[in-house]
Amino acid sequence: MSFRFQLAAIILLALSFTNVRAQQSSTPRIKYTINGHWQFIRHDLPINKVFSSTDSTWSAVNLPHTWNKDDAFDDKPGYYRGPAWYRKALFLGPDLKNKQLVLHFEGANQVVDVYLNGQKVGHHAGGYTAFNVNITNAVKFNADNTLAVRVDNSYNKNIPPLNADFTFFGGIYRDVWLIAANPVHLSLNDHASSGVYITTPSVSEQSAKVSIRGSITNEMDKKMEVRVENTILDADGHIVKKMTSRMKLSSSQNKSFKQESPSIANPELWTPDHPYLYTVRTTIYRDGQAVDQVTNPLGFRWYHFDPDKGFFLNGKHLKLIGTNRHQDFPNIGNAVSNELHIQDMKRIKDMGANFVRLAHYPQDPSVLKAADRLGIIIWEEIPIVDYITPSDAFRKNAETMLTEMISQHYNHPAVMLWGYMNEILLQDKEDQYPGDTYHKDILQLAKDLNQLAHQLDPNRVTTMAMHISDLYNKTGIADVPDVVGWNPYFGWYYGAYSDLGTFLDKQHRQHPKRPTIISEYGTGSDSRIHTKDPQKFDFSVEYQQEYHESYLRQIKKRPFIAGSALWIINDFASEGRGDSRPHINQKGIVRYNRTPKDVYYFYKSQLSDKPVLHIASTQWKTRYLLDDSASTSVKIYSNLSNVKLLLNGQSLGTKTISSDDTATWQLPVQSGVQHLTAQGQTMQGQIEDHLALHFHLVPDLFNEDSSFTELSVNVGGHVHYIPKYGSGWVPDHQYRPGGWGAVGGEEKLTHRNILGSHKEPLYQFYREGIKMYRLDVPDGDYQLKLYFAEPEYKKSGKRVFSVAVNGRTIFDHLDLAGQFGAGWPLSKKVIVHATDGKGIKINFKALKGEPILNGIKLKDE
Repeated sequence: MSFRFQLAAIILLALSFTNVRAQQSSTPRIKYTINGHWQFIRHDLPINKVFSSTDSTWSAVNLPHTWNKDDAFDDKPGYYRGPAWYRKALFLGPDLKNKQLVLHFEGANQVVDVYLNGQKVGHHAGGYTAFNVNITNAVKFNADNTLAVRVDNSYNKNIPPLNADFTFFGGIYRDVWLIAANPVHLSLNDHASSGVYITTPSVSEQSAKVSIRGSITNEMDKKMEVRVENTILDADGHIVKKMTSRMKLSSSQNKSFKQESPSIANPELWTPDHPYLYTVRTTIYRDGQAVDQVTNPLGFRWYHFDPDKGFFLNGKHLKLIGTNRHQDFPNIGNAVSNELHIQDMKRIKDMGANFVRLAHYPQDPSVLKAADRLGIIIWEEIPIVDYITPSDAFRKNAETMLTEMISQHYNHPAVMLWGYMNEILLQDKEDQYPGDTYHKDILQLAKDLNQLAHQLDPNRVTTMAMHISDLYNKTGIADVPDVVGWNPYFGWYYGAYSDLGTFLDKQHRQHPKRPTIISEYGTGSDSRIHTKDPQKFDFSVEYQQEYHESYLRQIKKRPFIAGSALWIINDFASEGRGDSRPHINQKGIVRYNRTPKDVYYFYKSQLSDKPVLHIASTQWKTRYLLDDSASTSVKIYSNLSNVKLLLNGQSLGTKTISSDDTATWQLPVQSGVQHLTAQGQTMQGQIEDHLALHFHLVPDLFNEDSSFTELSVNVGGHVHYIPKYGSGWVPDHQYRPGGWGAVGGEEKLTHRNILGSHKEPLYQFYREGIKMYRLDVPDGDYQLKLYFAEPEYKKSGKRVFSVAVNGRTIFDHLDLAGQFGAGWPLSKKVIVHATDGKGIKINFKALKGEPILNGIKLKDE
């Protein structure tokens, strides 16, 4: 929350507490947050205990809040999904006595029951949309009220999402507001919307009209006559048009109104490059006094999708290029402040993106407001992910979620696509239901939701995202939405990344009338993992770069692809993942802490109109290289035509960078710190980027003159592992005389979570079936450390082997799973003597299954 809004809330509270009556003419509706000074307990309680238990059993929290910010990241499988309670004292002054009092929850995950002074006043199911709770008849004035909220994020087969690759953080994780409205007011029970809906029935560069509808509630016990005034203001606050009408309302009546503006000449059009916003101010007057007022954004634009030519905005072709976004942050989970939400959106805009898919749920109001202001076109969707429950309750909840999402975000000009399913056949449950009904149930639900979306909002298009499976075509599900979204992961989960274009061309040939968008694509990367030989699923920074460079070229080449949203702007929490950083999905082009990865600047160089010059090695500044074959390269991301690279002030040459390419230089290598400078010319003058690389040479071949001090080998791995602290680990290779390496065995990789360690990239790579590891070091004393972790077996006796170093057994009948457990790391340090020019030989003897080795560290003793 901004300081301005915090200050406003404090002022309003002060007015209430000191019994100063709000002036209705200037403040017809009071609204402030009640985020502070809550108490929390993470288990269930009977309702009487909630209102009577002592404060010592509760912890003090402020909202937004989640109870999973820690346990969703520990080594214990799972995280708390169950009920918890929040409560607070709520003082309401007598000046609010004649008001309608409503609590507005922006979001709480996922089933919520609200109590005031022991009386149940509200219920809501669904974790990502807002809801209102009217507390007028349960409050005490000029006294403390006890507000209690039970929140439960347990799995519920009738509430989407049932399953997904993200963490379902529990809690009241968005703002909670108290709204105090006069008895005659714009509707407060219209799905937590503003009660006002704005459309633009005709828009062109020459003129536009605005249609405004809504409903007014009269809570008085007598008839009322009111005047409804809608004022359209430009971005500078000047009045553009004003519409007025009168209404008569019976007692306790809710009545609709509709107004249409005269033509507005030469309207400023909303585009990503020029996101011009008008404001619609809706005011209700009674006896000449304003008794209620809300404001909503207004943007003039029109658009359509063409199956052959893509997307058009305001009559002009526009390629939608952008990203998906999850909402959580490290150390706070999904309990994210407005400022952090807005920073994310600004970072996306600064990259040059014009499109964001809000995956996989409606997001915070501040996100939608930022998209309006920044000029980012939005695909927003409800969280029906992976599979459904074919039940009336599931259907009803899905329809409610869609209704709430559309009602609450209807007036945002940035929103252009409503989504309602994601990869819904990913976990196909067809064989679990008799009579082959499951696919039919999904198809019918898709049709129903698609129809509901068009009923609620006839002016926007519908969409869904589908994984790569022909089932969507065979079942007819792909024919339901207006725009088809594909989630291709060629080159990550299957195939090669060059397969993307072949797939898209085939779909376009077979279904030429479908507008198509790419709703996801991506690959994970870990800033600690690097390689000259990028491979699928190795989580190297270099593979992620190659993947995105190829995908964007293929997407831009095909005019029938309306746009694309890469997966994903930032890494995000996914508790069930192992990977090189457990509990995190690392497909972001920005790290979880919001530090940009180098590939972020690739997109910026391709999308932004601002000059971009970036040495794409900030994630590999420290390099360990083999001294007999030392070579390395650096890549430049830039939208400048020519770039010059200097090493320690000496030019390495100038290269031309084409519109969809990069430039790479080979670097001469010598030990120590080497300073790089990239230079380019813009219309405003020369710009530069600087980077210091730290080169460490390690021996590939040993000799008496070598300056050997330490060798760390990521056994079984083709990647460099560069931890934040300590020395880097070089890739493994087969033994060569005079050097070091493995004798026998196969390089393998697991994505099991390594428990009790942060060195996953070391323990997840391994060599299986190894016979020996040789190091032809000069004679002397050495400190040798071996690293192991069972990658596969959970039961004992499946893999048993012995290990000897220079003939001395250090492990006899080693059973990693049986003695330590699957995924638990084991390391052992020994002092070894190399004599008679024989070096060090580590022998492995298979007793059951295949021996493995994960890492070796050798130091000069």
